[in-house]
Amino acid sequence: MREWLWLAIILGIVGAFFAYDMIKNLQTERNDVSISINDRDVKPVSLSIAVIGDTHLTERREALAAFRALL
Repeated sequence: MREWLWLAIILGIVGAFFAYDMIKNLQTERNDVSISINDRDVKPVSLSIAVIGDTHLTERREALAAFRALL
């Protein structure tokens, strides 16, 4: 009987760890990257790029139109 209790406790701890890890990985993060070029021959320019991935949109026109309006 004690073996089952320990097994249940260990499986609960492992399951809680995986659940926490999955929830943590599903949160959106912003990664800022800057590139600096120090060259006198190059005119200073500022460039901003946004990359959006894994939007989980359906292929219906309404979903795409709502996403386009959001951007």
